[in-house]
Amino acid sequence: MKNIEMSWEHFEKLVRDHVPDREAADRITIDQETSLFRDLKYDSIAVVELLSVIEEEYGIDFTDLPNFMEKLDRCSDFYQGLQELLCR
Repeated sequence: MKNIEMSWEHFEKLVRDHVPDREAADRITIDQETSLFRDLKYDSIAVVELLSVIEEEYGIDFTDLPNFMEKLDRCSDFYQGLQELLCR
């Protein structure tokens, strides 16, 4: 069991660092209900980059999370999925 923790603040920073609209990234509010796709305008490239950074930094594999694609839209769901993987 890894039992590694990621704070919401660190998660928010990672999400913000990969927002496709770099000019808007600092002005955007990221909270539990924020949608990566609708609110932050993430595209497939930005999602892959974000997932790669998190997988490398934390040594996890998102394919180990059942229905992980369903957790990628709303930040709270994504964060909860990360926590599940980090506690394995």
